[in-house]
Amino acid sequence: MADDVPVFRRALVRQLEVLGMDAHGVEDLETLEASLEGSPPGAVLLDWHFGGRTAEAVLELLRARWIPTIILTGDPEGVAITGVPVLGKPVELRLLRLQLAEVLSGAPHRHEKHSTAERSARGSSTVEE
Repeated sequence: MADDVPVFRRALVRQLEVLGMDAHGVEDLETLEASLEGSPPGAVLLDWHFGGRTAEAVLELLRARWIPTIILTGDPEGVAITGVPVLGKPVELRLLRLQLAEVLSGAPHRHEKHSTAERSARGSSTVEE
């Protein structure tokens, strides 16, 4: 989980661990790069605005290493990126788990962007920033 907002990063890592996933958080690009050198993750959850950059810049690093990535953002409608799933914050854990399963299996995602209003209307569980 690459997010420079500590509260959101820690909460999401805890939620993923509760779901039985091995999750770790990083707060900046340097820490992310260092973690990729050791034992690369199966996938990265990447905040759209990470470390003062948009995710597009960080995606190049992850794509070069063939690491599946899911973008998380407070404004999913404002993100136009191809080939990468985009989920809105606060993230619905059910959707996140499904999207993680897809990227980890290599299955193509459905190019869906889920707004906060759509999730709220469904009464879903969320992790909030």
